[in-house]
Amino acid sequence: MNPPEPVAAAPQRVPFRPVIRYQGSATIRQGKTVIEGACIVESDDDQLAEPDKPWAGRFHDPAPAANLEKGPAWLRLNEDPVREGAIKITRSGSGAGLIDFDGIGSLGELR
Repeated sequence: MNPPEPVAAAPQRVPFRPVIRYQGSATIRQGKTVIEGACIVESDDDQLAEPDKPWAGRFHDPAPAANLEKGPAWLRLNEDPVREGAIKITRSGSGAGLIDFDGIGSLGELR
């Protein structure tokens, strides 16, 4: 009888440690709808070492009358250095004017 083979230990899960990469004025454009508000963009704290890691954010529409839908949109970060890029809206229309989004591509791709 052979001894049982050792079981490989499961890799430890690395906790996501969000770091604010941008906080300020922003504009979201989806189709003909354009809204301006406050925005926070976060990513893992290893984002600079590994630029392909995902990033996400939350946008606050101060006058939530616009109807944005889940799906693709364009984000412009209005404070210097001004940057913009594609996002995917993941939650919208909560009544409080909060819009959650995921970045498409890396943070370094924002131009």
